[in-house]
Amino acid sequence: MAKDKYRKNGIVVMLDALGIRTLEIEECGRFLTLRDIIIKKVNDSFPDLEEQYGELCRILNEPDRLACAPQIATFGDTIIVTWEVPSRPELFAIPLLRLVPSQLIWETIFGLTIQRGQKGFLFRGAVSCGEYIHEGDTVLGPALVEAFTWYEAADWAGIIVTPNLGRNVGHSYGKLASLRQPKGRSFSAESKSHLVKYEVPLKKPSSRPMWCASCPFQFLWCVSWPIQFLMETPLRDHAPYKSGKEAFHAAISTFDKPAGTESKYENTIAFFEWYAEEVWPELSKIISPAT
Repeated sequence: MAKDKYRKNGIVVMLDALGIRTLEIEECGRFLTLRDIIIKKVNDSFPDLEEQYGELCRILNEPDRLACAPQIATFGDTIIVTWEVPSRPELFAIPLLRLVPSQLIWETIFGLTIQRGQKGFLFRGAVSCGEYIHEGDTVLGPALVEAFTWYEAADWAGIIVTPNLGRNVGHSYGKLASLRQPKGRSFSAESKSHLVKYEVPLKKPSSRPMWCASCPFQFLWCVSWPIQFLMETPLRDHAPYKSGKEAFHAAISTFDKPAGTESKYENTIAFFEWYAEEVWPELSKIISPAT
């Protein structure tokens, strides 16, 4: 009975802050400030999340159940967001991915360093779906292990979608494209404002999931966080930055780079530059700053 009481099915977002282990005790309070910002943003996103959940239920002809609010747990330098979706969570990952991880990366890279004049934090993370237990501050289960395995393997700051969820997210985008084509827009192009496929750099073989142990890269869906810099709206009040690229490089240059972590920063910058050069020029023609 206890198993049925606590077992949930849904989506797990796991975020690990880089560089926390090297902080002096006086600086650790900055992470608590960041944690509070993230908790508030997740809680504030729920009305929009609930609305999009209902819309997707109607589009996909699923029963319009009452959406559960996301739960949050933190331990050490790790933040976990879980969202219970009892039926077919892979189809409902899209609104959560739209509203939560991309905004969080924007806030932690740019918001803290530029808007508040503090040092921000870089995150690497992963999003998975499946069974888990989230009771109080305790989070366990296969979906958590899958998210941990993949974010731990990535050699960058960014958020990936695990292969298991990624296959279903791709199917969901295709299904949505056939059911609801936004007026005047290409759905496949618009989807890149939320997720994009990229050859994610992986750490040394011993840190990689077993089935990709021989690969230095893995072609995965990733959260399109660079768009938060490249769109005009968030930058209008932050002179002297003339462009999102300038603002990004100014922000990331403030981060400390402990010995042995240089590749994470280099790979993060490479992803931003790739998105800015290969994805954004076409996407900017169909996405307005208000999107």
